[in-house]
Amino acid sequence: MKKGLTLIEVFVTTVIIVILFSIAVPRLQRMRINSNEAAARVIVQKISVAAETYAFAHNGVYASNIINLTSSTPRYLEENYSAKPQHGYNFVYSSPDIQGTGYSATGIPVSCNRTGTRVFVVTTNNTTRAALSVSGCI
Repeated sequence: MKKGLTLIEVFVTTVIIVILFSIAVPRLQRMRINSNEAAARVIVQKISVAAETYAFAHNGVYASNIINLTSSTPRYLEENYSAKPQHGYNFVYSSPDIQGTGYSATGIPVSCNRTGTRVFVVTTNNTTRAALSVSGCI
């Protein structure tokens, strides 16, 4: 009676495992990217809602930076998403001028095609309200 495996059996098993990994890894990476993108979209929309709520409470004047949204009373945004990357994305909030006539909230992948494949942007001004645009990595 034979005890143990032959070299060919070990080799075939190894080849099967390598094939399974080569199929599974790209799918797992795509799932991770999809998850990051969904979270980034939600965060950009949260920032947008906070900016619009702030403007409503301040006679149409938008916050000049994200700190105004996180440190004012009441807090319009619970977290400073610009402080560090989250869910594979960097987030930027900016105002085009000191008068607070508008804002831009942007989510950019930390590593294009690794942590995300799309850039999420919400911009507004006196005529356009929070229009979400999505584009490929830059």
